[in-house]
Parts: sequence; structure tokens; C-alpha cells
Amino acid sequence: MRWFRCHFLVTAAALALTACGGDDVTVEPIEPFEPKLSSIQTQVFDKSCAFSACHDSDRPALDLDLTAGAAYAALVGRAAQSKDGGTLVAPSNPEESFLVRKLRGELNEDQGGRMPLGNVPLAEETLLVIETWIANGAIDD
Repeated sequence: MRWFRCHFLVTAAALALTACGGDDVTVEPIEPFEPKLSSIQTQVFDKSCAFSACHDSDRPALDLDLTAGAAYAALVGRAAQSKDGGTLVAPSNPEESFLVRKLRGELNEDQGGRMPLGNVPLAEETLLVIETWIANGAIDD
């Protein structure tokens, strides 16, 4: 009997599937990514934003502290520092949220660069989770 193993990451279902021929199939849970601030904090802000020289609590760029416990107050209903940036996170309105435009790189010339700065853009699935959180009222969970 031969065993084959292939690894697939199914991000939408938040499952890692190990399967490829034969009867050897396992399903292992990975950390879920949900449209909730707590999930966005651990999956995005902690990994891509809230560290030294960016948006940590010591000297946050543009006074935007995205560390756990501070991100909600720093983002929701707050004015963007960029010229004509509007509101960073406008609850129930992702289209009017500067955060979404900043993460997507949909900016005016004087609004700086796409975030995370100097890093690869966030995956579309990640952006959709953030937009869904905002559309659902940007609740602090």
C-alpha cells in the first residue's frame, strides 16, 4: 500500500487539510480568522502593524497605536491624519473608511503609501474580513 500526502490550506473554512490519495485523511483546525476585532488584531495588526517603528505603543507612527487593547480607540470614529482622509474606521461604512483605502492602496497622491508599508499587500480574503467587520458596525469584542 502506498501513502501520499499533500497539504492544502483552505483559508475560507480555516482548515488545513492533509489529503492526497489513499485512505489517509486528516483535518486539523488552524486559528480562525473572523470579521471580529479580536481576530483582526491577532491575524493582521499584531503580525503586520503593531511593532517597533510602525504602530506600536512606544512611538506609534502618526499617533496610531494598533497594539491589543489600543487599536479600537485609535481607529473607530477617529479622523485620519492624512489630508482629506476622512474617518479611519467609519462603523457600518467600509467604503468611507480610510483604513480600507490605505490597505488597498486606493489613495490620493498626498495620502501616503499602501499599508503595510514596505511589505506585501494583504490578501483579498484578509481585506474582505476587515471590510466585513466594519460593515457589521466595527464592534469591539
